Amino acid sequence: MATKKNPVIITPDDCRAFWAYTAKKEGFEVIEKATAEEMQAIAWALKSFGGDKNWMTRYTLTLGNRVYVPFRIGSGSNMSRIHQVCTCPHEGQHVRQYRRNPPVFAVNYVFNDAARTHYEADAYAVTMEMYFYLTGQVLAPGTLANKLKGYYVDKADIYVCKKHLTARAALVRHGVITSGISKQSIRWWNRRLRDKGPTPAKVYL
Repeated sequence: MATKKNPVIITPDDCRAFWAYTAKKEGFEVIEKATAEEMQAIAWALKSFGGDKNWMTRYTLTLGNRVYVPFRIGSGSNMSRIHQVCTCPHEGQHVRQYRRNPPVFAVNYVFNDAARTHYEADAYAVTMEMYFYLTGQVLAPGTLANKLKGYYVDKADIYVCKKHLTARAALVRHGVITSGISKQSIRWWNRRLRDKGPTPAKVYL
């Protein structure tokens, strides 16, 4: 499949409307990290123990039915909004994972490195699908897998994640979308972007 040279144009209103739609559809609340006292407390603890000093501004975090974002939705450049759009169903996938069995998800995500890797690989596949749809480009599996370095997993887990995403990338490159939340999101964007240009990449739902 030919790659797209230009990503779609996403306005701030488009971005905010998509987040509002997905939050309502998946039943989660969106909270800016900078406004959340609990996030500030976590950031203070991480800093005290030598953790990532940029945690408040770098990572989106989902806890149950709450999604804490390090940005103001709709802000920044077009590419920034594209990344925000890709983040939305990624976090929505975590909400779906949680709802399948809340106690098991919570325990596994915190204490089981292999399970945490599986959850993240599943969500990063959603990111990959959405990014391809909006830009025509396939995110590098290794780049996505290496993000797990910030999740305190070992090299073997990162390798497994990369293998999983490499297999998914082979499908995405041909426009094959398999994640349910990606299909839901793309249908919304197909309606939103109708008769606008540049057009999204052709995908098969």
